[in-house]
Amino acid sequence: MSQFSTASPDCKSARYTWRRDSLTSVRMSFFRWGSQQGGNFMRKMLQRLTLAIAAVCLLSATSLAAQVTLKAVATFPKGSTFNAEFERFVEKVNKEGAGKLKINLLGHGGAVMHPFEMGKAVRDGVIDLCSCPSSFYTKLFPEGYALKQSQYSIHEMRENGAFDYIEKITNEKLNAHWLGRSHDEDVFHIYLAKKVDKPDLSGIKIRTAPLHRAFATAIKATPVLLPPGQIYTALERGTVDGFIWTMRGIFDFSWHKFVKYRIDYPFYTAHTEVIINLDKWNALDQTQKDLLEANGRWIDRLNYETLVENEEERQRQKKAGIEAITFSDADARTYLDMAFQAGWDEVLKRAPQHGAKLKELLTGKGECEGGIGPHCITMAEIEERAPEQAARLKTLRGN
Repeated sequence: MSQFSTASPDCKSARYTWRRDSLTSVRMSFFRWGSQQGGNFMRKMLQRLTLAIAAVCLLSATSLAAQVTLKAVATFPKGSTFNAEFERFVEKVNKEGAGKLKINLLGHGGAVMHPFEMGKAVRDGVIDLCSCPSSFYTKLFPEGYALKQSQYSIHEMRENGAFDYIEKITNEKLNAHWLGRSHDEDVFHIYLAKKVDKPDLSGIKIRTAPLHRAFATAIKATPVLLPPGQIYTALERGTVDGFIWTMRGIFDFSWHKFVKYRIDYPFYTAHTEVIINLDKWNALDQTQKDLLEANGRWIDRLNYETLVENEEERQRQKKAGIEAITFSDADARTYLDMAFQAGWDEVLKRAPQHGAKLKELLTGKGECEGGIGPHCITMAEIEERAPEQAARLKTLRGN
């Protein structure tokens, strides 16, 4: 439903009136001068003045009506690290778009609706905008299974054609427009209450999301599909023995109290997309679109901050007593190969129309040598695009 304001401004209000003393002075001078010019002239001038005031009021009403309000929801529970970037995005858009565009953040995670229903809510126009991992709406958009395996950063995807290809699919299947991506440099790990020494998790119940369920099955774990807001209770009750999550965020909800180990071979990226209902997008004027597009690219750049925060979290986990599990070289290669293969097998199975093309666009970068993070970003690139983050990262890494 359109959020255009239809209220007309009150031209008697303080905003649209002259100061009383000034108006009185002008009125008396006008009448004295007009009486000297004759009655007809006086009537014409009053008519013109009335029309001028009406025009000012109409223009003011039109200006106010041009502001659009977008209804938005954030995926993760309030207070989560994973909402921070989107909350900053909302604040920035609202500040820069004052009088033109406003995002009304209705709430977070399950407080408004089930996170796995947000993609459908955007498609159907129940909400206009969300920050949501594509893995949460794969029933509508099975191609979302591929995005976690991209060897290219969001910046590279915008340049190599992958972004445009995925945007077309997003338009068609989700009735949505893709604005940007956060958490592009967040990679997943398996956290456990008990130590393992090989990539065989038989008998271990692991909380998963749809995007890593196939991999959990491949390493013989028992996947338990849960939204983030239910993980603490599941750990507390022993419903699960561990969970799959990124380096960031496990302290936000005290999950670290239940786990003591982290398998130290990262796989898949978290990638949370910012998407807007396509009908709502098409109804915006160019100024409003430009504002959202510019801030979509701005949220892309926040991913350089993630590289820094991942290093900080790694050190924090170590201090909290979480031990990093490593395997033999052969077992480590088997573990990562299973993640890669299980992921692409699922893509090709669930998205046969686009799966092969997505694999072509998202892989083939080759082995990473000297780069940082899942997309092998060079320090030179970070220094160019985010110099402050490059300096912080060098300090944390001791170089």
